[in-house]
Parts: sequence; C-alpha cells; structure tokens
Amino acid sequence: QVQDVARVCNAVARGDLSQKITVPVQGMVMIQLKDVINAMVDKLGQFAKEVTRVSQEVGTEGYVFLTYAISARRYARDDTMAELPTHVRSIAKVTKAVALGDLSKQIEVDARGEILELKNTVNGMVVRLRALTAEVTRVTMEVGSKGQLGGQAHVPDVEGVWQELMRNVNRMCSSLTDQVRSIAKVTTAIARGDLTQKIDVEVEVEGEMLTLKRTVNSMVDQLSAFASEVTRVALEVGTQGILGGQARVEGVQGTWADLTRNVNKMATNLTDQVRSISEVTKA
Repeated sequence: QVQDVARVCNAVARGDLSQKITVPVQGMVMIQLKDVINAMVDKLGQFAKEVTRVSQEVGTEGYVFLTYAISARRYARDDTMAELPTHVRSIAKVTKAVALGDLSKQIEVDARGEILELKNTVNGMVVRLRALTAEVTRVTMEVGSKGQLGGQAHVPDVEGVWQELMRNVNRMCSSLTDQVRSIAKVTTAIARGDLTQKIDVEVEVEGEMLTLKRTVNSMVDQLSAFASEVTRVALEVGTQGILGGQARVEGVQGTWADLTRNVNKMATNLTDQVRSISEVTKA
C-alpha cells in the first residue's frame, strides 16, 4: 500500500498525471489517503488540460472569448486569465478606432503588469496623435484658409515619424510664408512705383511658385524698362527739345505695348508738328 502511494506521488512530482493508486487498501486512514491522492491527480490533470487549452487558444489561435470552467475548484490564475479577453478586446477596439481615424477612444479597463504598460502606451499614443492632428489642422487652416502666415505646429514629446511629419508641415508653412511675403513685398513696391525690388533669390522655390517668381521678376524688369524708356522720351522731347525720340521696350504686351505705342505716337506727332512750324517760321 505505502509503495503504491509513493509510486503515484513520485509520478505526480515528475509531471506524470496518468498514475493512480489502484491496489486495495485497508484501514480508514489509508482509504482516505487513497481517495485524496486519486482526486488530486484528477484535478491536477483537469487543471493542466484547461491551462494548456487556454494558452493555445489565446496565444496561438487568437481566441479571446473563452470561459474557464474547472468545476472542482478555481485556481489562483483563473481570475487573471479571465480578464485577458476584456483587455484584448479593449485594446483592439481602440487601435481599430485609431486606424479608422477616430482618436476619441481610450483603453479604460483596469489592468496590471505588462497589460498596464501596454494600456498606458496605447493611450499615450492616442493622446499624442490627437495633439498632433489638432496642431496640424490648426496650422493648415490658418495658412491655407484664413491666410494667417507664420504659424507653426508645436507638439511636445513626439518622436520618429510623427516628429518628422510635424517638421515637414512646419517647413512647408515656413517656406510658403517666406514665398508669399516676398511676392507681396515686390508687388506692394510696384504699386508704390518702386521698381527696384525683386523676389529674393534666398527664397528657394520650385514648381508653380518658381514660375510665379520668374513672372513677377520679369514683370518688374519690363516695367522698369518701360518706365525708363517713357521717361527718356518724355525728357528728350518735353524738356531737352530733342525731337524724333522713340521708346523701345522689348517683350511688352497688352496695355504696356499700347501705352508704348501711344507715347511714341505722341512723340512723333509732336515732332512733326514742331518741325512743320519750324519750317514755316523759317520760310
């Protein structure tokens, strides 16, 4: 009897839960000991089977809707494992919301250990993304819709791709601000009759902004040449008495070409009239 009890206990210690006390025993104490040990083997076998199933389904197959029913008694790990589906569902709900662009969700379930660290990490990610989105939206609205230049996005504690994104948005806003202000400076100078200003070469532009820069600078050159020629002809004819002068401005079109022609026509008419009067008076 004692040898059979020892055999079963040694088997349990080695992880073999297939052994039971099978020999007949005598005496109340030995009968109770046999029943207790055999019941312990049954419960340990059931517990090991359930833990194996749960760990496979959660860890390998991804099932998070399990119930754990070990009928004889609840072991200490049962409550901890039972919380796992709630944690996983909550994390999945929030990360799915983030993927869909909804940054209003956060993980709210109680957690401990590594699950708590994961909860804090995901919630921190949502907070940073929300702040980043709000700042980028604010800056783009100010610059793109309201015309308020000079704005910059400021989000503390962002790193990696999010920091690079914020840096690129700020660089775009800064570049656009410099370009628009430089163009505004030149066009304002033109409106005031100052044709000495041009869009600064320090402002690096590409694409359509480069085309606009070249157009504005070319316009300044043409207006400057036009003004210079008209002034020269007006001075020669009107002040210095040098007749026959003509304004020559390359590349002007539209109103500027019409104005050049009219000035030249006026100068020609005035020259013809003065010379005609001069011939008559000489005669």
